Amino acid sequence: MNAQTKANRILAVVLTAVFAAVIILTIAASAANKKTAPASDQPPLEPKVEEAEKAEKPADPAVKEAAEEEVVTRAQKSEPSEKPDEDKAADGKTEEVSASVPAENILPDFILPVEGGIVVKEASPTVPVWSCTMDDYRTHRGVDFAAVPGTTVLAAAPGTVSEVRRDPMMGATVSVRHNGGAETRYQNLTEDSLNLLSVGQTVAAGQPLGAVGETALVESAEENHLHFELLIGGKPEDPAEYLPIVRLSSLTED
Repeated sequence: MNAQTKANRILAVVLTAVFAAVIILTIAASAANKKTAPASDQPPLEPKVEEAEKAEKPADPAVKEAAEEEVVTRAQKSEPSEKPDEDKAADGKTEEVSASVPAENILPDFILPVEGGIVVKEASPTVPVWSCTMDDYRTHRGVDFAAVPGTTVLAAAPGTVSEVRRDPMMGATVSVRHNGGAETRYQNLTEDSLNLLSVGQTVAAGQPLGAVGETALVESAEENHLHFELLIGGKPEDPAEYLPIVRLSSLTED
């Protein structure tokens, strides 16, 4: 074997060894990469974008306001219901002021203008009733209390004399103004009754105002009586609703 052949064999052995070493290194590197790389069948971990957005996104103003109102409501419910003494005192004063009404706006308690108070003809301020004197139907603005001439006529409530006059149809008339916008009118009095009082004079309940007469021309055919009217705010009212009257019809039935 010559020297050239021997050299070629040595070179072939070396190249074979180098190639084998390269293959071994490649296999080792591939194995190392498989250990460190994530599994191919599992997706890479990513942050939950939806939850992150929810955490970073500011709350809806309407929802926030509703939540705040609920907190305030709960706080108010948990507060004691008792008010401080000062608040209670203020509330009491307010109720007292609102409940108080000036005395001049309150109707007085009325009493009968004549003793007995038997009504022989009732009031009918709006519906015409028969008049035996005038022989027709007409309204009757007051009630007629049975009373013989000369019977004392009394003030039905405290007040101030507002009228003393001679009415051409209803005869001698005295009127008294009272609290609550009320006015009582006494008619068919005697002529002398007009000399007992003067306009502006103060009278007490039950004070004599005059006497029953026979001066009412439009009621002259009726039995002797006092014609008594009650006006509130200038409007005629039925005195029977404000007085403890006795009707002649009820006595007859008994």
